[in-house]
Amino acid sequence: MKKAAFAIVLTLAGLSASAFAQANFVFHADVPFAFSVDGHQYSAGTYDLMAKNAYGAILRNRGTGKSGLIPLISPQLTKTAKPSLRFSKAGDKAILLMVTDADGQSWRVPVSRKEKDEARNPESKTIAVAMR
Repeated sequence: MKKAAFAIVLTLAGLSASAFAQANFVFHADVPFAFSVDGHQYSAGTYDLMAKNAYGAILRNRGTGKSGLIPLISPQLTKTAKPSLRFSKAGDKAILLMVTDADGQSWRVPVSRKEKDEARNPESKTIAVAMR
């Protein structure tokens, strides 16, 4: 019984280490418009995006130094291997929806109820901003 419990603990530790390894990146992006992330406002500018762990990344504006923790949820492998930030944009409002790294791993970003309603605007477009 102890061997089985130990095997389960080792398996879970391996899975969590694997998830952490998948979120290991540092990218830079020039975002040409103001946007929001989980209700927090960010101005247009050059940003650094650094993985903190499998569940979050730090987004820092190079010009102002303002930074924030971006929660990352539901990692999934996508067909594209181009690192990018994906936004929903309607008029002057933009919302960060997804982060994709160079390996094709994509994470959704939590969106507030108000932002979800804004993203459903028929005039909204999905815009991808390349990261390097």
